[in-house]
Amino acid sequence: MSTITAAVAGPAGPPAAPKSWAALGPLTARSLRSCLRAPSLLLSPLLTSAFFLIIYEGQLSSVTAATTPGGRYIDVVLPLCLLTTAFTGGATAGQLLVSDIGSGYHARLWLTPVSRWTLVTAPVLAGVVVLTAHAAALTALGLLLGSNPASGTPALLALIGATVLLGTGFLLLAAAVGLHTGDSSAVGSVILVFFPLSFFTAHLRPA
Repeated sequence: MSTITAAVAGPAGPPAAPKSWAALGPLTARSLRSCLRAPSLLLSPLLTSAFFLIIYEGQLSSVTAATTPGGRYIDVVLPLCLLTTAFTGGATAGQLLVSDIGSGYHARLWLTPVSRWTLVTAPVLAGVVVLTAHAAALTALGLLLGSNPASGTPALLALIGATVLLGTGFLLLAAAVGLHTGDSSAVGSVILVFFPLSFFTAHLRPA
C-alpha cells in the first residue's frame, strides 16, 4: 500500500503523466493481489470452462469417433471452451472496479494527480494476466485430454492469443459497466448476455 501511495501521490505539481505511468505497475499488482484474495474471480471462470471441456469430451468423443474416423472431438470443443473462458473471465476488471468503488478506495484515488486512464487500465491489465493464465491452463488440460491440432504448437499459441484478445474486449466492456453503475449485478449481466451466444457458434467436424 505504501508503494502505491508513494507512486500515486508523489510530489505535488505537474507533470501528471510520469506519475501515472509510475503508478500503473503498483496499481496493477494490487489488482492482481485482489484477484488472489477472491477465489470467485480467480477460479470460477477456469473451473466453469474446465467442467464443460471434460463433460463434452467424455460424452461426445465416442459419437465423433463413430461418425468421423480419426477425428478428435477435443480439437473441436477446446476452442469453444476457450471462448467460454473469454466470456466468463471478462468480468474480472468490472468486479475489481466495483469492489474498489464500494470500499471508497477508487474515490480516494480520484483525488490524486494520477490520470484517470490509469485507474481503469490497472484492473484491465490484471484481468488480462488472469485471463492469459486461464487460457494457458485450459489449453494444457486439453492437451492432457488428447488434443493434437494439425498445426501443432503454433495453433495452440494462436488459440491462447485469440482468447486473450477477445477476453480483453469483454474486460473493457465489463470495466465500463462497473465504472458507470458501481453494481456487481450489472457487471454479471455482461456474462449473462454473451455467455449463451457461445453455444450458437459454428461447429466444424474435425479433419
